[in-house]
Amino acid sequence: MSKSPVPQESLTVLLVDDDDAFRRALADNLRDDGHTVLEYGGPDDVPPSVLGNLSVIVTDYEMPGTNGLRFADRVHAARPTLPIVMLTAHHQASFVIEAAARSFVHLLYKPVLYQRLHQLLCALVGDALHQ
Repeated sequence: MSKSPVPQESLTVLLVDDDDAFRRALADNLRDDGHTVLEYGGPDDVPPSVLGNLSVIVTDYEMPGTNGLRFADRVHAARPTLPIVMLTAHHQASFVIEAAARSFVHLLYKPVLYQRLHQLLCALVGDALHQ
């Protein structure tokens, strides 16, 4: 698969997913594209100090002890302009409605095509850089 072009500025991505193998593989792809990736297995592992230097967050929805929407709400309270990409296998209407009510959350369904994720990240951060 051909990779998306790297934006002029590399991104600092916070990646939160409890599936270690999936998280590592996704982090490797992002690093191969020149991005800095901070990896955590769950929202409770993320130190608040890292939120200040991020370009974007990529998080799973379903994780032990919490979910990605609660995490997104917590992050949004601290960094209201930070884009959040939520990866999920959940297609229930109630979840989709809850996520859609949060304009700062952008859904991608698993299995995730890396090229699609990378294009979304570049578009979201490009928009934020030009505001």
